[in-house]
Amino acid sequence: MGKNVPQKCLLLVMSGLMNLILGTDAMGLHQWVVGNRDNPWGRTATLEAIDTVTHPGWIRPEQIFPDENLALGATARGGGISSPQPSMKRQETKEYEGSKGKNLMKNMIDRDPETAFEMDEESARTAVWGFVVLDLGETIPGVNRIKFYPRDAFEDRFMRAYELFVNDGSPESITEDGVLLWQSVAKEEKNSRSTVEINTSPQYVRYIKLQSNTSLRWEIAELEVYGEGFVPRATYTSEIIDLGGLANFGDLKWSARIDPRAGMDLRTRSGKTSDPFIYYKLEVVPGDTIEVPLPEPGKPGTAKEQYEKLKETQRRKCLDTENWSFWSAPYGISGREPIISPSLRRYFQFKIELFSNLYTDKVEIDSLAFDYSSPVIAHEIKAEISPRTVPPGKVVIFEYTLRPTIRGDDTGFDALKISTPMEVDSTTIRDLTINGSPVTDFSKEVSKHGFILYFPRITGDALLKFFFACRVLVYGTSFGAKVFDSQALEELPQYPDPETSRLSVKVSLSERLVSAAKASPNPFTPNGDGVNDYTNISYQILKLLEPAPVSVTIYDLSGSQTWNHSEKQQNGLYEVMWDGRDDDKKPVPPGVYIYQIFVDADANADVEVGAVVVVY
Repeated sequence: MGKNVPQKCLLLVMSGLMNLILGTDAMGLHQWVVGNRDNPWGRTATLEAIDTVTHPGWIRPEQIFPDENLALGATARGGGISSPQPSMKRQETKEYEGSKGKNLMKNMIDRDPETAFEMDEESARTAVWGFVVLDLGETIPGVNRIKFYPRDAFEDRFMRAYELFVNDGSPESITEDGVLLWQSVAKEEKNSRSTVEINTSPQYVRYIKLQSNTSLRWEIAELEVYGEGFVPRATYTSEIIDLGGLANFGDLKWSARIDPRAGMDLRTRSGKTSDPFIYYKLEVVPGDTIEVPLPEPGKPGTAKEQYEKLKETQRRKCLDTENWSFWSAPYGISGREPIISPSLRRYFQFKIELFSNLYTDKVEIDSLAFDYSSPVIAHEIKAEISPRTVPPGKVVIFEYTLRPTIRGDDTGFDALKISTPMEVDSTTIRDLTINGSPVTDFSKEVSKHGFILYFPRITGDALLKFFFACRVLVYGTSFGAKVFDSQALEELPQYPDPETSRLSVKVSLSERLVSAAKASPNPFTPNGDGVNDYTNISYQILKLLEPAPVSVTIYDLSGSQTWNHSEKQQNGLYEVMWDGRDDDKKPVPPGVYIYQIFVDADANADVEVGAVVVVY
């Protein structure tokens, strides 16, 4: 199921079919790959309506072809043909004319035109409006032709009057009580054709009801259904992928072609054990049913093997949530996304669901790969920041601590990157200590949204601590971190454990929506000499996750509006420039003016005011 990518690559596939280490170096960055001609999709996976043959090296939904009688596969797909009516069921207990054996309804979908389901004269008279229901087993795309006919030797026993109904099997087409809501597609009260062929517009169909509206004798040798297009749902589920040891996950990458009315959901999960499930045997005791964990001592086989030998009513399994994550939310459609399932796991699994809202449209996937590092930087990394509650928009001194647990062949690290909501003054990053000892030979790089610290390599359990100053505007801001080896090019950075780390910061909800307003320079001289011709009115917008109308208005001392600037804004620092002119672009007289910043949020509003002086 996999092939070595250029240079270093590790590919291990669970299920006993493949367990290979590929590449010349088992250390560092690796890539697991499936797809394209060299890495077949179908070797170790569960396929539901997935086609791996038509386009070698790709997967896509199964396609229905116009000459394929879909009724023949109904039973294999979990469907079949039957009737809920006693008068129809009684016919199955009889032998029918011209053939030995029971008069079974399934004779209509057995590929044998010499067998039939027959309604004799007496039964036909008492079972007018009798019907049979064909369940195709799954929703079939583009059904456009339905055909039925008697045996050649009894061609005069065709159905003289009938009505044909369909149902697509969707939740909307079934009532809460499980009653199918039928759509009539054909009705004939005076049929004169031995072979009835009904052509319809292509549509999704799962259930077909054929109703007899005649009291005359009839039979059906074959009921045939035809369609074309791609199935509406298909699923590819990989086997458990064994990465050979703890792995730090990187990006998930895939190549796909998606038609306009089609789509895909790609999900992942990761685990610490080779099986995601816990297995139980159900035992009945007086007044109750108890669950006995498997495997049972003294009995052969693993838990899964013992479970599979039990009847459906005697067994239960559930996800091992202590060792496995739930399926992730669907990834985006960019073709490259960071893996969101927990890292530092040995086992990995992915699932792809292909869907289509139009039978002509499909998704085709060429290949899928993901990056991972093994061995890992550390077995565990815990991180904390304090204080956890701060006033919004004000500079706060934060203490950041990092506690790596390094074991065995873990590689260690010498760099730490912190993400921040606003740019940090590098001079406030100070007092770095490792295990309580001051570190003087560290360096730092500051960017708009964070900073990096470089320090002596940490190769064992440690406590790293430092301080920095920053402002927070948004409730729940997270000061994320990642550690890495600054000298290792083929290694992925590692993030603190989200379950044990505490990196989010709250802001006080009692604060206002707008604060820290000021005008600078103040006073200013808008006389056109190029010096202090403008004043910048700066302010902070707080607690607005969605944009809201914000207006900055200048008033004279009589309360008349002089100038206005309005736009939608959300959390952040803003600056509006006023050039000392009114709304008509005319210079204002010298004097004192009032500026007002008004925030009009849906659930709240806030105003900040100040004074600015114009001189000439």
